[in-house]
Amino acid sequence: MIEEIERCKSFVEVADRPSSTRMTLETLRSEWSILPTGSEEAYSMPILEAMTAGCNVVASNVGCIPEMLKGRGTSVNDTGDDAFVDAIIYLHRNPTIKKYLSANSRVYGMKQGYQSLVDEWISMFTH
Repeated sequence: MIEEIERCKSFVEVADRPSSTRMTLETLRSEWSILPTGSEEAYSMPILEAMTAGCNVVASNVGCIPEMLKGRGTSVNDTGDDAFVDAIIYLHRNPTIKKYLSANSRVYGMKQGYQSLVDEWISMFTH
């Protein structure tokens, strides 16, 4: 596994916080969006943005993230870097699953908007 991680280093950039414009452009040209977080958000805009761009999303298993990614991405228990690396390697080795999740995430992201969120909340409380 270490050898595979070493090969990925040329694709990974660690930098200071980018501007909103740069972040948008980077997301649109990226295949992956890796979002480790400890924050239990009610709705994750960075994940939604990555999904709308068609990225393969791997994120922490906290708050709303597992529900957002159900059938559309991968949530992992944030027990260290290995969980994220394992998820990325798994998807890389299973291109059919990776493509399926990416396509589903894009469809979901494109459908999100004020009215769809209202409808979803009403549905949750009336069923």
